[in-house]
Amino acid sequence: MRYRLCALLLLCLCLAPLAVHADAVVKIMPLGDSITRGGPDADTPFASYRYYLDDSLRASGHGADFVGSLSSSYTKFVFDQNHEGHGGYTTGMMVGTSSFSPLAAWLAASPTPDIVLLHVGTNDALNGVPVATRLANVRSIIGLLRQKNPKVRVMVAQIIPTGNATLNRNSGVVDYNSALPSLAAGISTAASPVTVVDLSAGYDGVADNQPDGIHPKATGERKMATAWQRALAPVLAAATPIRTTTTAVPTTKPTTAATAPTTNAVPGTLEAENYNTGGEGVAYHDATAANQGGAYRTDGVDIEATGSGYAVGYVRDGEWLKYTVSAASAGKYSAAFRVAAWGTNAHAIEVSVNDNPAATVAVPTTGSYDTWTTATTALTLPAGTCTLKVRFVGDGQNLDRVVLTPVAVATTPTTAVPTSTGRKVPGTVEAEDYDTGGEGAGYHDTTAGNHDGVYRRDDVDLSVNPSGGYNVGYVVNGEWLAYTLAVPSAGTYTVSCTVASWADGRSLALALDGASLGTLAVPNNRGIGWQTVSTRVALPAGDHRFQVRFVGDKQILDRVAVAAVATPTTTVPVTVPPTSKANAVPGTVEAEDYVPGGEGAAYHDTTAGNLGGVYRADSVDIETLSGGGYAVGYVRDGEWLRYSVPVAAAGRYQAAFRVAAWGGNAHAIEVSVNDNPAVTVAVPTTGSYDAWTAATTSFSLPAGTASLKLRFVGDGQNLDRIVFTPVAVTTPPTTIPTTAPPAGRPVPGTLEAEDYDAGGEGVGYHDATASNQGGACRADGVDIESLPGGGYAVGYVRDGEWLKYTVGVANAGRYQAAFRVASWGTNAHAIEVSVNDNPTVTVTVPTTGSYDAWTTATTALTLPAGTCTLKVRFVGDGQNLDRVAFSTVATPTTAIPTTVQTTLGGIIRLPAEIQAENYATGGEGVGYHDTTGGNQGGAYRSDGVDIAYAPSIGSYVVTRIQPGEWLEYRVDAPEERDYTLMFRLSSPNGGQYFEMMVDGRSEVAVTAPRTGSYDAYAAISTQVRLTKGVHRIRIQFDGDGQNLDAFGLA
Repeated sequence: MRYRLCALLLLCLCLAPLAVHADAVVKIMPLGDSITRGGPDADTPFASYRYYLDDSLRASGHGADFVGSLSSSYTKFVFDQNHEGHGGYTTGMMVGTSSFSPLAAWLAASPTPDIVLLHVGTNDALNGVPVATRLANVRSIIGLLRQKNPKVRVMVAQIIPTGNATLNRNSGVVDYNSALPSLAAGISTAASPVTVVDLSAGYDGVADNQPDGIHPKATGERKMATAWQRALAPVLAAATPIRTTTTAVPTTKPTTAATAPTTNAVPGTLEAENYNTGGEGVAYHDATAANQGGAYRTDGVDIEATGSGYAVGYVRDGEWLKYTVSAASAGKYSAAFRVAAWGTNAHAIEVSVNDNPAATVAVPTTGSYDTWTTATTALTLPAGTCTLKVRFVGDGQNLDRVVLTPVAVATTPTTAVPTSTGRKVPGTVEAEDYDTGGEGAGYHDTTAGNHDGVYRRDDVDLSVNPSGGYNVGYVVNGEWLAYTLAVPSAGTYTVSCTVASWADGRSLALALDGASLGTLAVPNNRGIGWQTVSTRVALPAGDHRFQVRFVGDKQILDRVAVAAVATPTTTVPVTVPPTSKANAVPGTVEAEDYVPGGEGAAYHDTTAGNLGGVYRADSVDIETLSGGGYAVGYVRDGEWLRYSVPVAAAGRYQAAFRVAAWGGNAHAIEVSVNDNPAVTVAVPTTGSYDAWTAATTSFSLPAGTASLKLRFVGDGQNLDRIVFTPVAVTTPPTTIPTTAPPAGRPVPGTLEAEDYDAGGEGVGYHDATASNQGGACRADGVDIESLPGGGYAVGYVRDGEWLKYTVGVANAGRYQAAFRVASWGTNAHAIEVSVNDNPTVTVTVPTTGSYDAWTTATTALTLPAGTCTLKVRFVGDGQNLDRVAFSTVATPTTAIPTTVQTTLGGIIRLPAEIQAENYATGGEGVGYHDTTGGNQGGAYRSDGVDIAYAPSIGSYVVTRIQPGEWLEYRVDAPEERDYTLMFRLSSPNGGQYFEMMVDGRSEVAVTAPRTGSYDAYAAISTQVRLTKGVHRIRIQFDGDGQNLDAFGLA
């Protein structure tokens, strides 16, 4: 009974008189996403249901006027093209936030609608938005519509299905549609009726949609129009007569090269592909000669088709696009960039207005070329026509569009702007609550005006936080903020700053009453989320001026928290030690027992006073350890300490430093003996000031009293003590190893790192230091150290050093080379291998975290029979090499796997699985393009493609792939249809791209998943459409570090 009453109520409300003047034309707003918008380009064959609805309304004698802030300007169709169809928008994106609503902005720029046709929710389903959230957002959408017109009639569509029945069911399309009648009944009123229109009934998600399964083709558009027309007919029955405009008819099809609009309206949507005409250097700059996406336009900009239009892709650092826009009025506009980005580098878009730099928007890394997000900034635009230039910073990003909406004029903040009376600490100070007084007093900002125009009216650039509140952004190097802090009592406090950055080497310089408190390194988190960086400082009681200065741009500050550090229960010793302890070697040197003499003689410390407040009364910062004893803390880059140590006997000593370190910067301690540089020990990052580890090195000490100077490299590290133990004397061989015998060191076999060729610097090795810093095994300049378990390793490696070995190879063929290595530090490490001085292979050396944490890095290389030379060149400081073990790579017993096609280069009839190694004949530039000489895999074929046998899958694979290489195949498609395209590949790290081109046109690209190793293969699939006949299929590679076994078209 309840359902029948709801249905009756809805019917009555639907037939209620429309609240318009008798002589007025009914204004209808089509509102939704790209399904409402239609195709994205001017000559699209899909103008959306609006074209057919407009035609049917006129034919049936109903007067109506489509309204909205957008107009499609389709050239093949003549009809009323105003609408509010915003591609890619979810219901939540339309509603926006409490501070800004896109829908409210659209409505402000549009005539007031009498009726709204609402088709929303498809993007919610595709993005996994919960059904309950979708329904709540629909309520909010209707609320915003009623703010525009309290008597608006809203017709809510039960949305059309996709072509994937499982998706419709699992993503909540069915549940959402089922819940709409109840929602409508609950919010419909006599003044503002809400009715449900079933667009899903009779709609075939496969037959009525385009190949993407989401957007309707002509049959689907007609069905949608019919459903809307049936719902509108009784409402419009008493409306004004039909308009005199003629029925829409298709016009002549334009040329294949689309012409971008001369100007783009603001507010409105700026499609990335609609840049100006004029070509390279005028309308755009593109690093590649042709349109690699092959879509929409025929110049050099790389445009690819998406599921709902086009996007500019294949972006390279420094490329740019220029647009002509016409702003309805001068003012501040929100610019929402729909972007995708991938890879490990940072991404950004620099925007100029009339060639004047205006803003830089950080582009978050989304992980894939087709995983989209919105990056928002604000621009000030003059009234009328102007040019926008967008310049891309960083490879690996795509741009779909920019939505420009007006920013509401900021009102006086409801919260009191901070005064200079002092904010109480402990506590939290929001970044935007800096002191009053203006430029030079409360802040220093180098750009005029508050960029986003929110919260305060001075020149500090504030932005709205999505999670609430504000942050200080658009930072320029050297800008600063000042805060007055009211400190209740003198003591040690932890200062924690909540920050984000999308560049390396950024930091915050802190000062109190003009005196430096040190710097806080701001790690590069690519602008994704917030992170907290902390330090400890000594604060005196009373009101003090605390300053935060930005070192470098591309960072954001959210807030500063100040917390008191508990005073240790242990008491300070009654007497300060007048002299340092006798730090015996062998033995332990406590960090706090440096020599007396003060600043510049016994130590150098950049802060006044002992910030830790214990043990000694000078300026070295010493704090109590929780387990007892003391440590030197609050370390700043460049500070140092000096110790006097009596050494029992001359010799080599192992020095184990107990250290802690934190922050994104590198840390190290430079050791000098009697003011002569001796060694640098890398300090691992432990993550906290009280998370301790041991960093070990060794160096020689003379007998008697020696002076040790320890200099700290990098902020954010603590030192507890150093334990010295003698290094066992190793008697070197009675004779230095001579040049290897003519046969060379045997391969297969093990090559010890220390057994490089004789001949000295530039012949047998290249080493950046003059002597053997490890002091073991050999007496030349290579740094060799003893291993605890026996044997030796080459250590103290510097970037560019190398070693040469003569080896005797039993048989020509493919060999596996297993390098036993250790590495540490934040830089990348690798070893480049050359055979007979020909570069052959590069092996990546994983970071193990310590000089004595060993792992194996494996590669394969082809060696000729007999005597040859191997040269190993180190890339990156901070790695050690123990040995290289060579073993033969098994060759398959069968000459060719049974799955391969019998004729190389022939035409392959589909459907088929095609082995990667069976590319077309014709050689370089015809059947393939390979950037390295010869078949480095040494298997199957004798041209330039690198093919190896993969025992893990019993098949040949194309390997050693480099960016830009490609393979070509010829296939015969028996009919036009969609094919499932499958790639079987391996990639230890993932992220590379396989692009499939058909007859010279890019059709699809896929991202390689991370399989974990070169021996672990996985399959990935997508869809591609082929027309009937013979085609050239080219597989082009973007990125290295992957193997391809096969691809299939089924």
